[in-house]
Amino acid sequence: MTMNTSIALGLIALVPLTAQAAPLPSDSTGLPGDGFDLEQAVELFRNADGPEAFEQALNTEGNHVNNLDLDGDGQVDFVQVITQVEGDAAAIVLRVQVSPTESQDVAVIGVEKVGSDSAVLQITGDEDLYPDGTIVEPFAEVEKAAATPRGPAAPRLVHVGVVVNVWVWRPVPWFFGPLYRPYHIIRPWGHHPAWWRPWHPHPWHSWWGWHGHHHHGYRPWPHCRVVHVKTMYAPGRAHSGLVKARYAEAHQRHARTRGSLEAAPGSTKHNATKAEPERYITEQPRKAGTGRMDRGGTEAQRVRGAAPARDHSGAKAERQRDGDRRGGSAAPTSRKARRGGR
Repeated sequence: MTMNTSIALGLIALVPLTAQAAPLPSDSTGLPGDGFDLEQAVELFRNADGPEAFEQALNTEGNHVNNLDLDGDGQVDFVQVITQVEGDAAAIVLRVQVSPTESQDVAVIGVEKVGSDSAVLQITGDEDLYPDGTIVEPFAEVEKAAATPRGPAAPRLVHVGVVVNVWVWRPVPWFFGPLYRPYHIIRPWGHHPAWWRPWHPHPWHSWWGWHGHHHHGYRPWPHCRVVHVKTMYAPGRAHSGLVKARYAEAHQRHARTRGSLEAAPGSTKHNATKAEPERYITEQPRKAGTGRMDRGGTEAQRVRGAAPARDHSGAKAERQRDGDRRGGSAAPTSRKARRGGR
């Protein structure tokens, strides 16, 4: 055996050791909702021609949104789409049939009109599958000049998150127009569309690798904006005793560790997010691969909400400069000092 051959074999032998030394990244809550990507579901909804096309997109393996196996049969579950509209509120329910007699809701997409040509959207993960209060919404970032001290200094730009107006999304106006019809196809247990091809759930490391930590253009949010949808949807929510029992231990384990998970640096699961000033923007086409608006679009259209907090970082320095120009310190002085020590 030559020396070069020995070196080559030695390098080959090191490859599996190196791979084993690097642990797989993990962002799993340990709950069944890890198998359904809420952000990707909303992205598919955004581009769908209607509820039937949306249902097909959810149940297409290559879209990497659904990896659920709630009934434990070793195959990914078929996710049904059910729509409901009442006034200015629309609910798009995502549901799985887990037995001949039971179904389990996965999530509900809520859309509410807030103006003649504006609407907001949130998706809420079902409490039996996700951590309590799991809400995700689309958002955009706009640049804003922060308040600066008076003078020639250039303004400091800050990024502000704003709520997206989803009225311009393809399927949204249909829900509130004259052509709307409720969508709910009732199928017997075990019967599915002819086009559907079930698959085995993907292992976690592959599933994590497709989605990673980043979902550009979406964020968790701690408050429900679509209150009317929540009220309308609640009486018809489907929950399965089989699913609840199967994942009871996982929920208990998550409840014990949730505090440490939320405090972990870089955690991106659907944890509570600090509230920001609420503003609305009509979404323009995005730059490829980012969650920011194309600078060639129109200016952000503010609909309601409080302005961002003012930046007072230069106030103290300005007072100091004013005192220096008057020939002394800006700090208060005693009456005796002002009289020359008399």
